[in-house]
Amino acid sequence: MTKVEQFWEAIDDVPPSVRHFLEITGFVSRYLNSEDDKTRSEVIRRARRIIECLSACQLLPGNGANSIEEHAPTDGQGEPDGRWPLLAELGNRIIAETSEGVVVAPLTFASRTLDLGIVPSCSERIEVSFDNRLSLDALIRQLRSVWPELNKRGWLRRTRPWGARKLALVRFVCLESPRSDTWRKRLETWNMRYPDWAYLSPQAIASDFHKAEQSLTGQSDGLGWFYDEARQSVYGRTLGELLDALAADELSAGERKAVDDMLRNIGTTISKAASKRMGTSEDG
Repeated sequence: MTKVEQFWEAIDDVPPSVRHFLEITGFVSRYLNSEDDKTRSEVIRRARRIIECLSACQLLPGNGANSIEEHAPTDGQGEPDGRWPLLAELGNRIIAETSEGVVVAPLTFASRTLDLGIVPSCSERIEVSFDNRLSLDALIRQLRSVWPELNKRGWLRRTRPWGARKLALVRFVCLESPRSDTWRKRLETWNMRYPDWAYLSPQAIASDFHKAEQSLTGQSDGLGWFYDEARQSVYGRTLGELLDALAADELSAGERKAVDDMLRNIGTTISKAASKRMGTSEDG
């Protein structure tokens, strides 16, 4: 039996997304690089503890694979909502360049609350489960009834469908511009391509983009992989490798900031999940 096989046997049965999480956070590599049984046992203990904590916070997916998905739901007026095709394009770009992740439809009835392999990583999943004998009217009535409580507990994030300009801006920055472009270069290209939506300064186009980024992902730098070379360079490296490189002062200033932001976002996600688990929001 190889060391990798020994690791997964010790961890027991976990879904693929949890395996992916343990790989990107460096547990597998640390196990392989351990020189004695005591160190390997400690790696296993910590991995199990992490899984227990994330599971308690409802951050780990279930084992169910079957789902019903709606890939292009309309908005409240029955009109097409362009955010969903855009999210699919963003996810497909990551998959095309890294061969990692999976694009998940915006509306899903499934047995998982959060899939760690979703790309782009910008959504929390709320599980909806109901008895197959329940009528549609009853289901809708119950969902409307419980919605205020979900909102009170901070489980929901209000968003709105986007207009054509905002969709074009995010697609332009993330999918149509080189990562090496400065905001001044993006401004010049954008104004030539979209003269009716021209911006007066690099600060203005950057501000509008980051507002859209925050709205779409819930994070101020949630789409950084697409437009920031430093964030792209740290993507795919294990958290353990990044922390070692940080301690050894081997990262550029941009890469250090990307790692700091990554750690902050992980902490925020776990903190919010713990608050939801206790039935309270961070605001009170």
